[in-house]
Amino acid sequence: MNTAGYRVLILALASLVYFSGYVNGQKTGLVLSGGGAKGLAHIGVIKALEEEGIEIDYVAGTSMGAIVGALYAMGYTTEEMTVLVTSDEFLRWSTGAIDKKFKFSYKEDEHSSSMIDIDLVVEEDETEAGLPSHLIPSEVIDFAVMELTCRESAASGGDFDSLMIPFRCVAADIYRKRPYIFRKGNLGHAIRASMSYPLYFEPHLEDSILLFDGGIYNNFPYDVLIDDFNPDFIIGSKVAKKSKPPEKDDVMLQLENMVMQPTDYAIPDSTGYVINIDLEDVGLLDFSKADSVINRGYINAKKEIPFFRHRAGTAKVEFLAERKAQFRKRLPDALFGEIYINGVNERQDQYIRKLILKEGDTINISQIKGEYFRLVTEENIKNVYPEARYNNHSSLFDLYLDVELKGSYSFEAGGLLSLTTYNQAYLGFEYYSLSDIYNRLGLNLYFGKNYSSFSLSHRITVPQKKLLLIDLSLTGYSRNYFTSEVTSLFEQTVPAYINRRESNFRTSFGTPVSNNSVIRTGLNFSWINDRYYREFDFESDDRQDETNYFYLTAKLFYKYNNLNRKQYSTEGSSTYAGLYYNTGLERYEEGGADTLSSGEIFNKNHNWFALKFMNRSYIEITDNFVLGSLVDMVFSSKELSNNYTASMIDSYKFEPTAMSKTLFGYSLRANSYLGAGLIPVYKFTGNMHLRGGLYLFAPVRRVERTETGFGYNKYYYNQLDAIGEIAAVYHTPVGPVSAGLNYFSRERQKLFLFVNFGYILFNKSGLE
Repeated sequence: MNTAGYRVLILALASLVYFSGYVNGQKTGLVLSGGGAKGLAHIGVIKALEEEGIEIDYVAGTSMGAIVGALYAMGYTTEEMTVLVTSDEFLRWSTGAIDKKFKFSYKEDEHSSSMIDIDLVVEEDETEAGLPSHLIPSEVIDFAVMELTCRESAASGGDFDSLMIPFRCVAADIYRKRPYIFRKGNLGHAIRASMSYPLYFEPHLEDSILLFDGGIYNNFPYDVLIDDFNPDFIIGSKVAKKSKPPEKDDVMLQLENMVMQPTDYAIPDSTGYVINIDLEDVGLLDFSKADSVINRGYINAKKEIPFFRHRAGTAKVEFLAERKAQFRKRLPDALFGEIYINGVNERQDQYIRKLILKEGDTINISQIKGEYFRLVTEENIKNVYPEARYNNHSSLFDLYLDVELKGSYSFEAGGLLSLTTYNQAYLGFEYYSLSDIYNRLGLNLYFGKNYSSFSLSHRITVPQKKLLLIDLSLTGYSRNYFTSEVTSLFEQTVPAYINRRESNFRTSFGTPVSNNSVIRTGLNFSWINDRYYREFDFESDDRQDETNYFYLTAKLFYKYNNLNRKQYSTEGSSTYAGLYYNTGLERYEEGGADTLSSGEIFNKNHNWFALKFMNRSYIEITDNFVLGSLVDMVFSSKELSNNYTASMIDSYKFEPTAMSKTLFGYSLRANSYLGAGLIPVYKFTGNMHLRGGLYLFAPVRRVERTETGFGYNKYYYNQLDAIGEIAAVYHTPVGPVSAGLNYFSRERQKLFLFVNFGYILFNKSGLE
């Protein structure tokens, strides 16, 4: 053979060696550890491997490693994965927060001071308290995983070897104390089980086996790759570390030490290579650091690849792209035909079907999403687990909904703890009944020195093309106002100088206008007894003046609300617009110093219209700064009562801050007024913020005392009052802790310092 022939032979042999990973079928496996948000570094590792032309033939993972591994096995590029995990939607998966456009608040109940809600499950002779088993609601992640994997799972025929890259993931069977390996079945179920970290996420039920996060027993399943595929070489991406010794106050680290079994992260040198990525500063749920974590994974992999590059299989970039394109072509459209509902009886099934009624033969995934979240926001539904099953006969998906109802009874507790005397306790009881219509009976009780109340309520929901909402309530309350307005907890209070007692029966009939809005109409009946001293310098044995009212109120109102919290909101908006007609009778009896004397009796008829409008909105200016606004207006033809004090008690009130709800507030009351304000909010975290507030209040015509009596000021909008607030708020899992200062420009006591834990909320009055 001549020299030229030898050169050709040597070149051919060199090419054969270089491409042996592709031509001769050398197989490379990739194993991805768990680690919560740290696991996003795997995306950077995969990006680096692809840039080096390293072909991955098999992939296995646990927890976050299972999620990233599944995305890669489904044909997602690293760019697509990065877009997904840095999106607002992905952050909502980790927190359980429902996207605003899928929130359904049209059935929102009247806000109460509830802080704890416990379901009571009654079975035969046994009653159990249904305490929450996980911190993060599962509805969002359950639907997201289904939406993310249904097409790919269908394309694989339920065989994980038939994905673009054969895939394995690990969950934990805590009853048998062993790993549970997913090799086939529903891909979404496999991911959902593998990431079910105890206490954070609800466990997954598969074949009657309760499954948790796979990291409990095997957080680095390279042994699964060996057992199932026996690859020639294994690349490991490891972000997890041995648990630290637990601190006394770190509950989650204590839990981690209790449940996480030791894992061997060392792949033998003869078998593979481990890329170690140090992410000590990244917490379990620090998904907001996604970009940084991915980049650190990429940088680490780039440094490590030269140490094993020669041992891994290779493939051309064009080959990898073609393989992805071929798999993606097999994906069916995410269109749904039939809906099957499990876990409910026949009449309950009818109610749910009418509630999520679909038109036409098919429904797409976006429509399914809207109907799903409409269902999970139902008051008596505890959980809805969605599953998409591909029907080969119809070439459509069938939707299976496993519905878990709440117990028939629930118990609520809450209230307010304060350094003022405005402390109150709240208890609530509810009974649910779901058949072809929905019924809820409720009872709540408030106890406190300033405010005590009870309310019996009945809600009826009739499912139809336009949902019919019927609410009936019987409420009674007593409110006391003291001369010192907000009194220190350690200060002795004098008898109340104003006391209002009211009983009302309220009716409401309505239908949704949108996901977050409703229009309602109804009638209210109110019986009111006001007892009061006209002056602050009264004697305890003086006889109070007394005014009684009976009112009939007809109302028509529109309500929209997607605020993120029931008090101290930082996101969303709410709008209320109502038209009221009121008619009734006033009866006044004069008091005096002589408790035995009978005072003057006075009767008067009242008829008036009222128009109310309120809007509260929050706009995000930067990631940390939010600017809120408030507009509150009431215009009415209401006449004055017999005397100045009675008129002020029975007037409308501007209440821009939580603390302003506790004051009588002469300067905040009028029969017609305009109120507006700006609310700057600086968010330190999602749960902690500093808020301010500057509000202006202008009565259309102020009610004033004169030397000869009292009456409306002859000038319109003749004076502006200012209200200010500065407060720090921290939202605990059960309720807000707030501390700050309120300022009222025309109150006798202008500054009010407060430190509170809980909510300042009340039952509705008859004129609302």
